[in-house]
Amino acid sequence: MGLPLTGRLTHKDKFSLIKANGEKIVSRYFLFYYLKNGRNSSRLGVVVSAKFGDSVLRHRVKRLFREAFRRHIAEITEPVDIIVIPRNEIKENLGYFFIEKILIENFKPIFGNSKKCPTDSPDISGLG
Repeated sequence: MGLPLTGRLTHKDKFSLIKANGEKIVSRYFLFYYLKNGRNSSRLGVVVSAKFGDSVLRHRVKRLFREAFRRHIAEITEPVDIIVIPRNEIKENLGYFFIEKILIENFKPIFGNSKKCPTDSPDISGLG
């Protein structure tokens, strides 16, 4: 089961709107933009440029981030649109638990009180 198409941002004009009007969070591994969307559910867009690596690596990052978002979407207190742009430093720790941890740490205000605490997850970044 993956993130349904209704949970994804797919149009260029939506990305431009979020970047222009949304809030920005800068982390060592990712650049995040987010904006409250006034809809019933949150949506995610992952942008990975060709400079990041080959297509296998780019799609892996997208899949991992979509899965982490899908698993925690019910915990979001107010629906938002999120754009994720990974930085090259993420290649060192490319694993599901690491990406999940970064997602939760950077979006504590919109996730509310998460019952799952990925920071307690074992460090198996090479396996994810």
